[in-house]
Order: sequence, then structure tokens, then C-alpha cells
Amino acid sequence: MHDDLRRRALESKKTTSRKAASRLSLPSSPSSSRAASRAGSANTSRLPSRTASRAASDIDDTSEVGDWSDDVASDWGTASIDDILSGGEDGASAARYIWTDELDSRIEGICERKGRSAQGREQDMRVYTQLLRQHYAPQLIAPRVERIVPALLRSVKSGGAVADPSAGENAEGIAEGMAALQALAVTALTLPSSTPYDATTTPLLDALQSSPALVLKPPLTALLALLAIATPDAGEDDVEVLMSTLLDIVSSDGADASAPDHAPTVAAAINAWALLATTLDTLEDVTSDALDAFAEQLDAASPTVQLAAGEAVALLFERSRTEREADDSPPPSPKDETDADADANPAGRNLVSRYVPAGTSAAASGAELAGRLRGLANVSAKRVGKKERKTLHALFGDVLQTVEYPGRGPQYSAALDEDSGRHYGHRMAVGVGGGRKVRIETWARYMRVKAVRGALGDGWGVHYLADGVVGRLVDDV
Repeated sequence: MHDDLRRRALESKKTTSRKAASRLSLPSSPSSSRAASRAGSANTSRLPSRTASRAASDIDDTSEVGDWSDDVASDWGTASIDDILSGGEDGASAARYIWTDELDSRIEGICERKGRSAQGREQDMRVYTQLLRQHYAPQLIAPRVERIVPALLRSVKSGGAVADPSAGENAEGIAEGMAALQALAVTALTLPSSTPYDATTTPLLDALQSSPALVLKPPLTALLALLAIATPDAGEDDVEVLMSTLLDIVSSDGADASAPDHAPTVAAAINAWALLATTLDTLEDVTSDALDAFAEQLDAASPTVQLAAGEAVALLFERSRTEREADDSPPPSPKDETDADADANPAGRNLVSRYVPAGTSAAASGAELAGRLRGLANVSAKRVGKKERKTLHALFGDVLQTVEYPGRGPQYSAALDEDSGRHYGHRMAVGVGGGRKVRIETWARYMRVKAVRGALGDGWGVHYLADGVVGRLVDDV
């Protein structure tokens, strides 16, 4: 079944790759020196890559994944591994580099903390992360993962104890904590069994709810949701408990995460809730409270929070319809089908409405909610920058379509094809390398792809094509 889903998701279409926009350089370290001493080794790898190790993702949509970004390491997802390790050396030197040896050295540096500075540990974790993004290598980390994960959690704890790096208060500790969160994310997506849910999430939840380090809270939130959907021992009860915690953070404007009025934390909590919601069979029981919380955030001063809330609202309406089952009433015959039937079931999808999404307040229901979304789709307030207005217009135009016609996903075009007389339909697709793309026709898949791309950066296509957990997360939704 998974193979069938994969074939339907992928389409062959040439696109123009986007190169990484920024470059990341790191200071030399003992581990990189060890790799340099092996530069004369034969240029072979112990792990044959199933795809090009530096395959770039050809991304059609322009949405940004903000929960993992930070002021300390804002370019962590854009640099190539050669840029990190060569430090500007010539191409011949980079060609002699053996990435598996470098990974071994970085793992050694992560696990052997004694005598290592926060900056040195950060460097090891960042290179470890980039290597595992660009190479699908579960067998290389499996033998030592029981030492890697606890070491990364210790770095999260030490980084989370720092309050304000902008005031010069141990910025290195914050950078170490951020690097550890990114390393935990890529470890979980490479080898899900490496991060037992309770043992891993308990210290992360403690850090989220009590740490004074605001900059770490968005990636902490994103990581918790990622672990809940990727870790094999996380059950539906775990997911629902975490969703409740996240909704409390949203409803309290971040106060329940010790981040009152911190827009990035609130937006991250909404995104994480929506990601977890994609795993449930039905959202009927949670829709009312969620719509109340998200509708309130549509009035937030931060466009980032507004966008996250809008996407979550769209998901709630999308999930109110499911595929027609055998015991449902038969669909209308073509001659009896109305325009509304055709619009609600685009591209031949046979959907049935199960319930009408509504909050407990008028502002989160019916015509009033649609009116607020329409206003955001046409917002002209001067307080909103030109670029942000354009993004709000596009996103809330899509959200409004889904609210009115739940069968329409993101970037659905209702323009008519002159040849077929039908809508052009869904247009969003994300490149995975080799001219291939994953089509995104639902908000649920959009949430999954956004989360995975946020954690894996330009290496997400490598992991998707490797048929590991990433492929299942994206396709089985």
C-alpha cells in the first residue's frame, strides 16, 4: 500500500533547483582535524547512498518553516556539508573527504563531553545533523545511539538554563541547546526507535514549560510533536495529552510555556497541534475547543501567528469530510450532481461530510468566521508589510476556499481549464530531487511535509526517497 501511495505522490516534472542562499562556516576542531588527517584515504564510503547525497529539494511553494529558526543559528538548514567541513578549501581537498569517518568523529565528540567546551559540542552536533540530513544512515548511528540521545538531552538542559543570549548571557549555551534540538530531530527521523517517547519527551516538556530561554521554545515545541508522530511507542493517548498541552499554550498566549505573549512560541504550538491532529482518525471531539482557540489567534498582532491559526482552521474543516464508505448513501449520479457537489469533491475525490465544524462562540463559527477569514484574505492595514500582506492574502484565500468547500486543499485553483471545462485544481508540489515532486492536495499532507522539511532542511528529499520513516509520514496521511 505504501508503494502505491508513493507512486501517486511522485510526479516527474523538471524544475530548477534552488541553491542554498547562505553559507555556514565553522571553526576548526579536533574532530575535523582527525578527518583531515585521513584525507589521503581512498574516496569510498561504507554506506552506499540510495540517492545523490546532495540532492536538493526543488520547492515550488514559498512558505517558510519558522519553528526551527533562531537568531543564533539561523542558517543551519541551508549550508552544504562541504561548506561546513572545508572552510573554504579547494575542491580537490573536499573530494578526498570521507563523510562516514567524519560522522564517527562527531559522534565521539558528542558522547565524550568531558573536556569539551559548549562551542565544541555545538560544532559536533551541527556537523552530525548536517551529515544525517544529507545521508540516510540509520545503521551508522544505531550502535551508539543509547549514548548519543542522553548526551543531546544534557545539552538541551544546559542550553535551556540560559535566559537571554542577546544580553550576552552565555550565548554559547543557547547555541548548544539549539544544535542539540536539531540533532535530536534528525536522529528521530533517521532511527525512530532511538528516542523512546516517555524518556525523551519528559525532559523536553520540562524545558518547554520552565526554561527561561525563549529562543529554544519554538524548536522544543516542534520537536515534541515530531517525536509523537515518528516514535513507534507513542500511542494515541500520548498524542491527545500533548495536543491538550499545546492548546493550553495557545489559549494562554504562551503563558503556559513560560513565554507570555511570545508570538513564535504560540505559532509553534499551533503548528505542532495541527501536525498531531493529522494522526487522529477524527477531529470531531476536539474541533470545538480548537476552533475557539485558533479563531481568537486570527486577531493576533503577529502575522506568523495568524498564518499558523489559518492553516489549523483549514485542517479542521478539511477533516470534517472523509472518503465515502460502503455503508454511506450512494453518491449522486452525474446528471443529479450539483455544482456544490462537484466543488466539494474535486479531482474525483468521493468525500462525505461527517459534521459541521463550529466553535462555542459565533466568532469561531459559520458566517462570522468566514467573514473574518475573508477580511484577512484582503487585509490592507498599514501595520502589515507588503510582503506579509501578500502572504496573508494568498494563505487566507486558500483557507477560505477550504472552509467553504472542504474538499479543496492548499493552492487549489478554481480557474477553468478550457479543454476539460474543469478546475485546474491543486497546484502545490514539493521537489524531492531528480526532477521528481510530491504533490500536496490536502492540508494534512502539507502539515506533514512542512514539519519534515523544517527538521531535515535540504536533505528531506534524501530521506523521503530512502523509504524510511519520512516516506511513511508524508505518504500515509
